[in-house]
Amino acid sequence: MDGSGAAYRYQPALHPAAARTERGADDSVAAYASRSPRELFWGSEALYPPGTFTPGMRPIAPVPELETYESARWPELLPGVAADVRVPFQFSVAEHEQWWQVTDADLAEYQALFTAVPQLVVRRQPAAGHNISLGWAARSYHLNALAFAEQCLLRRRGDPF
Repeated sequence: MDGSGAAYRYQPALHPAAARTERGADDSVAAYASRSPRELFWGSEALYPPGTFTPGMRPIAPVPELETYESARWPELLPGVAADVRVPFQFSVAEHEQWWQVTDADLAEYQALFTAVPQLVVRRQPAAGHNISLGWAARSYHLNALAFAEQCLLRRRGDPF
């Protein structure tokens, strides 16, 4: 299994539900107020090919109401979901991620949730913003995901690599 884009805890200033539960969130919200929504959620435009954010070609749409509700509960639900994962798992976090808390300590906490995973890789994707698959880093990210899958298949067959 490969994943990206959803770590464990939101940046309090960017996610209203998280902001209500994190101490000092009100102060950090003001620091983000002057930034555009595109910059807040996706990172620098330089991380994406030209035209990615052209009006009418936007890769984002309004978030469905149910998704907004469910995403607010993600930090509460993830520990149970993670404990049930029993297959090799690689998680990639964007180097320029702004939506999630992704310090080394945060990623160690995330990693510790996956207690039944036979192989767990947590890695940073260089030169990537929140949506790794839409940016310049997409090719290397997807090649890395395929390489991880291939390694798992080889390991299953018992082939050395």
